[in-house]
Formats: sequence, C-alpha cells, structure tokens
Amino acid sequence: MNIRKQPTRYFPANLIIAGGLVVIALAIIWIIFFPSDTTKSESDSTRVVESQPKSATVELTAPTQVDTGTPQPLTRPTQVIRTDARSTAYAVLYAFRHKEYELLANFVLERNVERATNFAQLDESDPARISFYSNWRWQHILAWDGRIGDIRYRHYVSNERDEYRANVVFGDLGSAELLVVTLIWENMMWAYEDLHTPPVQTFLTGSRIFKQIPTMY
Repeated sequence: MNIRKQPTRYFPANLIIAGGLVVIALAIIWIIFFPSDTTKSESDSTRVVESQPKSATVELTAPTQVDTGTPQPLTRPTQVIRTDARSTAYAVLYAFRHKEYELLANFVLERNVERATNFAQLDESDPARISFYSNWRWQHILAWDGRIGDIRYRHYVSNERDEYRANVVFGDLGSAELLVVTLIWENMMWAYEDLHTPPVQTFLTGSRIFKQIPTMY
C-alpha cells in the first residue's frame, strides 16, 4: 500500500510581512489610546488647597471692657456724628469716663454750656466734683463696659415745648430699669441732657425710628 505524501505548503513572503505590519499597527494604536497607568495623573499628584474666605470684621461701637475694679480706658472717638444718637451718646460717656469735661461741654444743650464749661475748670478737690463722684451717675459711668445698646425716640409736644428726645441704652440695672443717655434734638443735632433710669416698659413704648414732623404755623 502506497501512502501518498502531502505536499508542503509555503506562505508567500509578502503575506507574512503584511501580517507583521498589521500587528505593529495594532500595538501602536493600543499604546496611544490605552496607555498603561504607571504614573499618577495631575489631579492625583497635585493637591489643590482652596483658600478660605476671611471672616467679616464686626466693629462694635466700642470694645467691651473687663471689669477688674479699675475703669479700663476706652477708644477715644475720632469723629462724632452729631446727627447720630449712638455716636453722640458714646462721645458723652467717653468724656465723662475719662474726665474730659471740656470735651463734654461741646455736646451739652445750649442752656447748659456755661455750667459745663465752669465744671470743666474746677479742681478734682472742688466740692462740686466730689459731689458728682459720689453720685449714682458716676458710679454707673465707671461700670460702663463701652457698649451702646438700643435706642428709642420720643416726640414731646405741649404748650411749653416741642422737642424730640433720644434715649440711648448703656446699661441694665437688672430691676426692670435701664440706664440711658438722654439726648435732645437741638439746632439740627443731638445734645446731651442727662442720664436717666426709665422702666423697660416705658422705654419700649418709644419709636425705633427718628422722624421729624414738620411744624405747621
């Protein structure tokens, strides 16, 4: 029995070369579009630190003082807005606290200017000064922490007067009474009249807004 030997098949050289080129091209495409993740991306290797916004600076009318038994110096007003009750009240209390009575004389009512000027010229040993320093007003001025509180306005009309007043809180007596600087609207600006201790309920009946009512003649 004769076994017929199968002839050996050979692939043409050009087909082998073409196939190799296809493999190389596929490899290049793979490298380009599917790179190996051997390094960290920029987002991985770079830490981004977001800057935090600065907190808003809140300026109080004056810094709060710690009661150590000795009155602490307060911030001297660089500008007093006489049409603003809060600004005027602070300047008045500051002048009292630091015994700058010549400064205080600038803020009083016209009828009290002479009296305030004379008081500013007295010595500390003068009986008028000693009497004032034993007064309840002075004791509360010393205890003042530098803060200015709420404000209420009133319009008083009668046969004797037609005036606007501002009560500016600077302390609480803790017995349903408040400590206020009383200002009177005079010559289109606020002027110091006195310190008072109105009941809380009476104070709250005032207006939060200062609004002048034209006088009809």
